[in-house]
Amino acid sequence: MAKHPREDGAPWLHIACLKGWHILACKLMDAGADPLELAPNQTSALDCAIMVGEITIAKSMLERGMNVATHPSALQESLYWAVRAQSMDAIKLLVEYGVDINVHDESGWPPLQLLISNGADIEDIKWMLEHGADPNARNDSKGRTALHAATGIDDVPTMRLLMEHGAKVEVADWEGRTSLHASSMLRHLAAMEFLIDNGADIEAQEHDHRRRAIHHAALGGDVDTVKALVAGGADVEAQQDGGRRALHHALVQGHEDIVRFLIDAGADVNAQDDDGHAPIHLAANYGPLNVLELLTECGADLNAKHETGWTALHFASSTGENDIVDRLLGLGLDVNERCLCGGTPLWVATRKGHASTVRLLLLRGADADISGGGQGGVDAWTPLFVASRNGNDAIVEILLEHGVNVDAVTHDGYTALAEAILQGHERVASFLTAYTTR
Repeated sequence: MAKHPREDGAPWLHIACLKGWHILACKLMDAGADPLELAPNQTSALDCAIMVGEITIAKSMLERGMNVATHPSALQESLYWAVRAQSMDAIKLLVEYGVDINVHDESGWPPLQLLISNGADIEDIKWMLEHGADPNARNDSKGRTALHAATGIDDVPTMRLLMEHGAKVEVADWEGRTSLHASSMLRHLAAMEFLIDNGADIEAQEHDHRRRAIHHAALGGDVDTVKALVAGGADVEAQQDGGRRALHHALVQGHEDIVRFLIDAGADVNAQDDDGHAPIHLAANYGPLNVLELLTECGADLNAKHETGWTALHFASSTGENDIVDRLLGLGLDVNERCLCGGTPLWVATRKGHASTVRLLLLRGADADISGGGQGGVDAWTPLFVASRNGNDAIVEILLEHGVNVDAVTHDGYTALAEAILQGHERVASFLTAYTTR
């Protein structure tokens, strides 16, 4: 019986370990059962004993001559199970028998890092470090260290212990992210403050987009982490790839408190990224209205132009944010300002299909016959032509109500009616036909 599995394939020694039958397990081994024989699920009896915390059985197995010299890979696999089970008794037993405390599991995790990620007790972490666990060992997949792991759960006592045992605060993972980057991305204020106090490079840049901690913090929405970074010396004007600053990120996410803090800390309210996005453009595009109001109060240039020639009014019109469109018009922006392709805010709103914005712009004096499209507007597509081409009958009706020129032609000689017919938009074609024949 010692060597023959049950009908379900499980060797009897495995069953004895899982049930905690120590005496039976010893008798089976004395009768020739192999503690390292694998069950169909690829676990050994030793693994089973460790998984269920039967340390006495595991010790009896090891005392029968199993050691790293004779069974290196098998005992290392057992350590992985001990770490997954967070069984320090099993870990200590295996290390006592010579198992390498730093060998990674099949997923590439060092034992110390996996224990920390799973919230192991600090005394257990201390034992690991005192018995040779490398605080700077990286996991294989991301290149992160134990300090990254402790930062990830905002565990400052463990972070302090790691650094007392030689953990390096400046180590970055394969993506170039340090533990400080991690704390800013996760909004872990306590971990962040500890890292700053212990010499973390506050201006370290990750590989992807060359972002710094302050960029991640501005994106994340926690003003306290942004404040901590600035207090630690972070440059509020630092640029990532593309010229994006922390203020740009805060505006994209609509984080009013961070926007206000950054401006108070010296952020340039008119700084443009490499594509020409000024803060006022981002506020107009993403909102909310109170963020736009904040920028105007702080001196933002309302007439700043993007590299396409778009103004803030173009951006607001493209998203259909009527409260922002209305406010910008109230602040004096030109309703008929043309971008490099000749398009006005009305042309942009029409192309994006925002009927209510089209109506608002017309009521505020937009010229419905200004054409755009192509460099300098050479395509000569009027808003009516654009709406007809897109089959947007609601906008076509609005434009017709405001007396638009239905006979305007493109540089190819097409009218809005011809384009509607060409595109198969019967309802639009019928509106236009009725209008021209009335």
